[in-house]
Parts: sequence; C-alpha cells; structure tokens
Amino acid sequence: CMYLSARQFYASARDGLFPESLARVNKRQAPHVAILATAFWTAALTCVMSSFAALVNYLSVAMWLYYGLVGVAVFKSRATFPDADRPYSTPGYPFVPAVYVAACLYLSACTFAAAPWQCFCALLFV
Repeated sequence: CMYLSARQFYASARDGLFPESLARVNKRQAPHVAILATAFWTAALTCVMSSFAALVNYLSVAMWLYYGLVGVAVFKSRATFPDADRPYSTPGYPFVPAVYVAACLYLSACTFAAAPWQCFCALLFV
C-alpha cells in the first residue's frame, strides 16, 4: 500500500494538486521523494496509533470501499455512456467487475468485523 500511495502522491503532484517536490523522479524514473514522504508519513502515523495493525485497519476499510466504488463506476459508465469510446476494455464484463466489487465489499466487511471501532472512526474521518 505504501508504494501505491507514493504513486498517487506523485501523480497528484505532477498534475499540480500536491507540492511540486513530490513529482521529482530519480534516474530510474522512480518517484523517490514521494516514496520517502510516504514512508515518513507511515512511520509518524504508526507512532501515533496504538500499533501498526491499527493503522492497517483504519486504512483497509476505507481503501476497499473506495476500490469497490471504482468497480461500480465501470457499471455506471457503461450504463450512462454505452457508445463512448473506451481505450481500455474490461475483460469478462460484467462478471469480472461484479466479482471485484463483491470481493471489495467482503474484504471491507471482514476488516470491519475484526476491528469495528477503528473502522467506524476511519469511516467518520473519510
């Protein structure tokens, strides 16, 4: 998840939404500044939380719900704009996106069942 967040920060900085320094890349084209910033942010949050597992619970419930919403957006996009040009095809449509959405809901529910208070607080925050 740390690598994914770093790429999100990098892309946002490249688009002018985050500080420009997060868009820097090294000679291998890796967003090293965004990776380091994400690592420091993760370390800081781990120090504030009771444990790293608590941090994972806070993150996971919201993350899987948002990923599931991306899957729902595939259905919404197909229904709203059926004739739109799509440069990327969705393999196994509608079965694969439906399984993806169900899996995201399941993983979010499992996280919620394991740590309901932390997940409730996380959902209030987002």
